[in-house]
Amino acid sequence: LGGDLPVLPTTGDVTQTDYAKYAAGFSHDDESASPGYYRVGLDSGIEAELTASTRTGVQRYTFPATDKANVLLDAGQALHQMVSTKVEVLDNRTVRTAITGRGFCQDTLPYTVYTITRFDRPFASYGTWDGSTVTPGSATGSGGAYVRFDTTKDRTVEATTALSYVDAAGAAGNLRAEGGRSFDAVRSAAQRAWERRLEDVRVSGGSDTSRRTFYSALYRSFLAPDVGSDADGRYTGWDQRVHRADGYTYYQNWSLWDTYRTQ
Repeated sequence: LGGDLPVLPTTGDVTQTDYAKYAAGFSHDDESASPGYYRVGLDSGIEAELTASTRTGVQRYTFPATDKANVLLDAGQALHQMVSTKVEVLDNRTVRTAITGRGFCQDTLPYTVYTITRFDRPFASYGTWDGSTVTPGSATGSGGAYVRFDTTKDRTVEATTALSYVDAAGAAGNLRAEGGRSFDAVRSAAQRAWERRLEDVRVSGGSDTSRRTFYSALYRSFLAPDVGSDADGRYTGWDQRVHRADGYTYYQNWSLWDTYRTQ
């Protein structure tokens, strides 16, 4: 999720907290992507699918038949320098995190992203970790959390993760505003939104390859900026203060890498 909260489905006992050791292999031959949707088959036998709404990321995992199907939420290993992390298992379907980091690409002021993840069914057990110590049954930690499902009969697990750059209440509000739908419903809505956007420009002529290249570039040009305000309009500005967008939408991340050079 944006590099701040790595999430990975696994099977078996949870003994490793270093993603370099529990990472899952995959092949591009078993991978597909389209606007609003991503799917990959992992070497572990798990199928992972992703889609999104404006303020949530939605996941669907299809596990092998096992009583040790896990989803790991790694709050302590982001793509930048970590300042502080906190993870809480709130009930048998919900995990909340607060992750503060800084210094991606260059030294920056710390920022905090708050997330709340709601699963579509209760998990059978859970635990957290701090450093390399995994504690089954623990509901709080600083490194991350795992939740476990029995997929011997029902092999599919869905989860919705809402985020906020304001506070935990903002993440919960975004989940209420945009959560509660099935993976397929969110995927369909995302695809319709992308179709409407890409239909803004219609081209004809040329080869299939040329048209595919054109629309791929057009798609990428719309990947940024991102909506930075919560469903209630609140957002954290560059002055580190909370403001409210009244009558407009607040955007952030105005450029991905050096894309500004060609736009």
